[in-house]
Amino acid sequence: MRIHASALLWILVGALTVGLGMWVILQQAKDDRRRLTYIVSRTQADLVTAQQVNQTLLQAANKKLELANADIAKAQTIIQGLKEEHRSSAQAQSLAAPKPQLLKGWSEAVNLSLGVTCRVPLWARVETNDATALTLVVERSTKLAARPAADARWFSITPYDERLEKELINSLATSTSVAYLVHGHSLLGRRGRLLGSAQTIFVLRARQDGANKYLIWARTHEGVSDQMLLAVFSTLNFKPV
Repeated sequence: MRIHASALLWILVGALTVGLGMWVILQQAKDDRRRLTYIVSRTQADLVTAQQVNQTLLQAANKKLELANADIAKAQTIIQGLKEEHRSSAQAQSLAAPKPQLLKGWSEAVNLSLGVTCRVPLWARVETNDATALTLVVERSTKLAARPAADARWFSITPYDERLEKELINSLATSTSVAYLVHGHSLLGRRGRLLGSAQTIFVLRARQDGANKYLIWARTHEGVSDQMLLAVFSTLNFKPV
């Protein structure tokens, strides 16, 4: 009996030893699995972060490339504009300042918002003077007062607007190209007439440094001749705003 009991005891001890060994092995396996799961999760998170960083860097690079292309296109437009301005200036008529006796009694019209000044006859009245335009009208005479619907406007300068320029030019029945030089600015555009009208109309864009700055519309009127309009153009001064 003692032998059987001793053998049974050793069997139990062996079983416990094997069981303990298996438990230790299983725990190590669980720990290894958790560690591997953590490593895989961490690796995946790092991969997602790296992809996000790469995407951000790619978007930033594309944005810089777009800005660089825009700057290049802008520079090319300015260069092309300067070439056009140079060609036009070579053939432009330089408008010299009128003789002092012609300007006697003239006043100065000033638009601080646009940075524009010019000399105008005393009978010229300012109708609009703000950031949108400097508009001059003929002071309403008795003859004009008898015709309330008559349009007394004869001069307007606004920030350049390509759409408006095209509309004004397209409204002319006949026109010819004109180019003037005034205080470092090129005045380029058309001189023409409306259908059935004897009035002369100027549609000019004032350019500087290869860019269109202002749009000028002017027309002859009662007491406003072509020469008077050119005299007003010659007094234009443009200042940065």
